[in-house]
Amino acid sequence: MEDGDIVYGPYPYQAITDRRKMKHYCFVLEVNEERMLVAAGTSSHLDSCPLEHEFQIEQKRDVEKLHLAKETRFDMKEVAWVDIRDFEPVSNIQECPNLYYKLQRALRSAGHI
Repeated sequence: MEDGDIVYGPYPYQAITDRRKMKHYCFVLEVNEERMLVAAGTSSHLDSCPLEHEFQIEQKRDVEKLHLAKETRFDMKEVAWVDIRDFEPVSNIQECPNLYYKLQRALRSAGHI
């Protein structure tokens, strides 16, 4: 796993005892040897004007390139450290360079850069 990956796994992480349930897409912000900092993803509450700290992927071509099931919103303020082994890689934001500006805005607003 690396920064910029989109992963799929149990979230909200601390609240789930059975790691096979409640899986969501998450955006990887930081990785160390065994853990990674991820931002929560959801397909609910998508908005034509997302909050500044939300990174929203809504264009069909981007959703397909990133191998997401549907339009997804990542809240860069809702983050948690998780065990890498509980998540599977899906894609990396490098597959959609047209989204970099939106991502940078969300990361900056949430205080990650």
